[in-house]
Amino acid sequence: MNTDPKDWPSWATEPVKVEYYNADWPMKAANLLSELAELQLFDSKYFEHIGSTAVPKLSAKPIIDLMYPVENFLAVERIASALNQKEWYLIPPELDDKRDHRRTFVKVVNDRRYAHLHLILTESGDYELKKRFRDILRSHPILVKEYSELKILLAEKYKNDRESYTKAKSNFITSVLMRNI
Repeated sequence: MNTDPKDWPSWATEPVKVEYYNADWPMKAANLLSELAELQLFDSKYFEHIGSTAVPKLSAKPIIDLMYPVENFLAVERIASALNQKEWYLIPPELDDKRDHRRTFVKVVNDRRYAHLHLILTESGDYELKKRFRDILRSHPILVKEYSELKILLAEKYKNDRESYTKAKSNFITSVLMRNI
């Protein structure tokens, strides 16, 4: 992918759109996990459905986020080759929020992001943090309400700036993770 945004595919620059919770999201995640398991590249027990679509009643961008822990990225090219057969495409690391501890694949359906698969270095601790954040939200409805309201507000404010939208959520996420819940 070219580093000039005007040369990117439309899914790479689509506006931030947050929707109310959709009860179909867990089923979509399960279907995607089945599709990935068919490739026999992964130990399925380590897959996690994360992000807002994994939390009941939480508003979210309608993109299913999955993650899988890896020790290193040595097999990324082999994984990318297999995932391409299922229409998952590696986002070049330099365009992936500049996060060195993960590699992200995107599944595009009808020229829109449908899902992400994040391969996350185990040593980074991010795999455990993402699970912890999801699990805290799942067990605290008041936080789900607060986070939904914040996300809707930020999606309006940063409609055409995904990075700013993501960055603006970080204080809320950090405050939730810092609580002794």
